[in-house]
Amino acid sequence: MQRKAIILKEQKGCPRERLCDIDPERYSEEDGYTRKDYFLEAYIGRDYGDSAFEILSNGFEYAYTNPDYLKQDKDMRNWILKMLLFG
Repeated sequence: MQRKAIILKEQKGCPRERLCDIDPERYSEEDGYTRKDYFLEAYIGRDYGDSAFEILSNGFEYAYTNPDYLKQDKDMRNWILKMLLFG
């Protein structure tokens, strides 16, 4: 599954929200917006206006530090593993 397809699947019908409204203890107003919906963490759905995403960086992090957690999102896990294997 392509990155854009993952983004669209995970964010389908999900409203744009401020991260600080979702978790004020973890995020400040400067942390921006997200479309958290089905992502493992709200931050992964961070909305940079379609110019950048947190999927790859967070996915790599979970693949190395907490692979069991990453397994909870099969599509993201498979995409990350393909990126690690084939670039």
